[in-house]
Amino acid sequence: MKKNMIKRALTVSLASLMAISSALPVNMLTASAVAQSGSCGEDIYWAFNPNGELTIYGSGVMDNFAQHRAPWKYTYTFERAVKKVTILDGVTNISCNAFSNLPNLTTVTIPDSVEMIGLNAFRDSTHLEYVYMTPTDRVIIDGAFAGTKYAETYLTTEELSYM
Repeated sequence: MKKNMIKRALTVSLASLMAISSALPVNMLTASAVAQSGSCGEDIYWAFNPNGELTIYGSGVMDNFAQHRAPWKYTYTFERAVKKVTILDGVTNISCNAFSNLPNLTTVTIPDSVEMIGLNAFRDSTHLEYVYMTPTDRVIIDGAFAGTKYAETYLTTEELSYM
């Protein structure tokens, strides 16, 4: 009798756990859903939260990602989890390839302190549509926004010829 009660309690507990976990969104069950952070320059840092926001902060120049991957792009699951990039005041550049090929990236906020957006910085982040930055005399290198909805929708032909 006692064995049957224990089996029933375990069965109910297991069923409850399965029901709860199946109700969670898939990205909440992946390793990429946990908060992660690190450095991406001498005094530049990054932090990712489970809501899909990647924040870049600090002071100075971001590392060059021409020869190696940005630290937030080391796993396919993590790349797919990034939906929003917020760069805070103090960061002075966006490195080449820094945010390229992030398939679910939709929104980027760029402060006035960013003086240069590098080669292919956001290239082929196909869902990137909203880029919040004020018009300044920043340098935007070729291909920075190529292959994005932002380039297709908001940039003029003249602007695209410089990107």
